[in-house]
Amino acid sequence: MKQKRNITEGIRKFNVPLVLGVIFVVWIIVTFWQEGQYRTTIEALTSISPEQVTKFRIYPRVGVPVDTSIEFMLHDSIIADFFQALTDQRSYSYSHDTVASRDHSWFLEIIAGELFIQISFHIPHDNDNIVAGMLGKFTKNSTTSYGHFQSRQLYQWYQRYSHRWLTPEGTPPAPSP
Repeated sequence: MKQKRNITEGIRKFNVPLVLGVIFVVWIIVTFWQEGQYRTTIEALTSISPEQVTKFRIYPRVGVPVDTSIEFMLHDSIIADFFQALTDQRSYSYSHDTVASRDHSWFLEIIAGELFIQISFHIPHDNDNIVAGMLGKFTKNSTTSYGHFQSRQLYQWYQRYSHRWLTPEGTPPAPSP
């Protein structure tokens, strides 16, 4: 009985600030790891030449990969423009903002050699002249985010090229036979 009392007293004496400190340190470590993953991936992505890209897969009107996608064989200059637009990216404080419309969200997978990159994009409802992106690993059931960013140049890229995967009504074009 005495041993049980000692354990209970030990738990009561456990220092709450110590627990908060440990949680804070873990949060800092996770934040730095995510930032490192984000920076490493962006640097790798912006150093790719269009000739290295084997897949440039776009999923229109969704924020996560789905079973059906539209794969585009885009001209190298369009892919080069995409990578150039990424150099303009700045940090973005994602606050569960709403998408301007479902037509203005898309998901992109890029495969270049061993590099497999997934980015979820949308045009925010409250700022419709930027593109907000979330870099991470996505499945149907979970998302691991490395970081959020925004880009005006990427918005210009979207305005210039989105007609290739969206019809005027905003629906994906019918597949070619």
